[in-house]
Amino acid sequence: MYVLLYNRLTGWLWFAIGIWGVFSQNIGDYILVTRPETYVSIALGLLGMFGARVQLRNQVIICTSLTLLNLIILVLASSPVGKALVGPTPLEGVFRFLCTLWGVYCLYNEVRFWIVRQKQAA
Repeated sequence: MYVLLYNRLTGWLWFAIGIWGVFSQNIGDYILVTRPETYVSIALGLLGMFGARVQLRNQVIICTSLTLLNLIILVLASSPVGKALVGPTPLEGVFRFLCTLWGVYCLYNEVRFWIVRQKQAA
């Protein structure tokens, strides 16, 4: 349940940011979307949308990958190397941080529900 919603909402969020980046390079002063970021955002969005339509175990795998990718990009954008490649923008950082926290929460709930189902089956 939680990973389905996570995959769907984060998928649409990053897809919308990617499409916005195709037509306009920025969203005010809050997000500056470069061409590589545009394609990465579209790919993350499509992965999330695909993840909302598959079986539960694949939803969890896609939720894990989206969470880890958001965390890696967030950490990379905060590093000195990342600042040279991709300038951190405040709104994008907030989106990535919230997506990472929400992804960890969803994964925790799915693992907890899986343990409960295993105990009930035994």
